[in-house]
Amino acid sequence: MKLEIKKTYYDNGKIQSESYYINNQRYREDGPAYIRYDQNGEIEFEYYYIRGEKINNIKEINNIKEININIESKIEQSQSIKSNKKRKIIILNNFDSFT
Repeated sequence: MKLEIKKTYYDNGKIQSESYYINNQRYREDGPAYIRYDQNGEIEFEYYYIRGEKINNIKEINNIKEININIESKIEQSQSIKSNKKRKIIILNNFDSFT
């Protein structure tokens, strides 16, 4: 996953907006994924997005983070199990060749 930050600017050179993307979807877990500034550089509004979906409640972001951590843990466990199965198959195949 590669983070991409897109910025737009007013004619006076001050920043107009910042958007954070991963896989072409607005996404940011550590802050707002879209920030809009006024012509003086002050924040007008900011929006939070996870996987392209607008989040209206900060608690939702924390829940999504917990889900992501649990999914990553399950994936690691699954890969470890698959790796162990491959080793067993290799051992069995080698054992068969000696008989």
